[in-house]
Amino acid sequence: MRTVFVVGWMCGLGLTVSGCLFSGSADDYDPGPPPECRVDADCAHLDTDADECTTVRCESNKCTPGPVTNTTSCQCAVDDDCDRYLGGKKDCAINTCTAHKCSQEIAPAGPAPRQTAGDCATLTCDGVTTTGAKQIDPDDKPDAGNGCVIPSCGPNGEPAKQAVPDGTECGDGSVCYKGQCVACKPKNPAACKSEGVDEPKNDTGAGATSYRQGSPACGYTDGADIDWWTFFAKDADFTRDILRMHFWSTAPSMEACIYIKCEDGSTPKGGCSDLKPGPNGSQGCCYTGPPAQITPVWDLDCATVEDSGTVYVSVRTPGATTCESYIFSGSY
Repeated sequence: MRTVFVVGWMCGLGLTVSGCLFSGSADDYDPGPPPECRVDADCAHLDTDADECTTVRCESNKCTPGPVTNTTSCQCAVDDDCDRYLGGKKDCAINTCTAHKCSQEIAPAGPAPRQTAGDCATLTCDGVTTTGAKQIDPDDKPDAGNGCVIPSCGPNGEPAKQAVPDGTECGDGSVCYKGQCVACKPKNPAACKSEGVDEPKNDTGAGATSYRQGSPACGYTDGADIDWWTFFAKDADFTRDILRMHFWSTAPSMEACIYIKCEDGSTPKGGCSDLKPGPNGSQGCCYTGPPAQITPVWDLDCATVEDSGTVYVSVRTPGATTCESYIFSGSY
């Protein structure tokens, strides 16, 4: 403990210590300026006007002026305050704040003054009650968002979004994948395999790139390059754990191999009958064909009840051009 804190403690107790002053050195304790307030009462001296509907409150240790609302004499400061004072929002009610008092009128017959955009419905008022009636409106479609979904309204008025085909362009050279706009644009479209994550380290299973489950991962390859990815598949209690993968690529054909090393050291079952050896003692299955058709489903079964293991994924595009983009996603 530094002496300066001992001295400060003794001074704080009112004990006699020569000088009880700090030297101004770097070790001196400087608590900084005190807060302007700690409770609302600390700000009372700043509330000097005669308006009972304004006050000064202590917010984040600072005195801040503001309105008083939701009381009998100070019901509101703006129209929206009346929603609370009058018992909540009503579809066909028009609430108005005038001189801190709330008033309510019933909206005329026709579309309600408050509508929810993109809910495939229109609220209408009857001009008599404050309750609106919902009618299906097929033109009130949800927002298209990133351009990777086609919004629509179902036959019963339910909002719906359908993903556009994977590979559809979106944003600044990005591509759509499972309804998301994914940045997967090579800097050099003529020869891009070296632009991939962790290249060339991930050309072998020993240098596999860590993959976050459920998220789309982009890579670049050519006919000779091979990319490796890895993640840990954790067995969750009381669930049926199934490994699912999806792929997209500019290449017409792809080979995707999935290898698993069971945590208990056993041979993984449930994938395919002709297991192939993989990195670090893993075993797995390979799938070849058009990328969109490679959708492996593996109900992993290890020897014990703990069906957890390390997953390795390899991607290559045999016979492809000098630059092919690909995206994949998977989860367990």
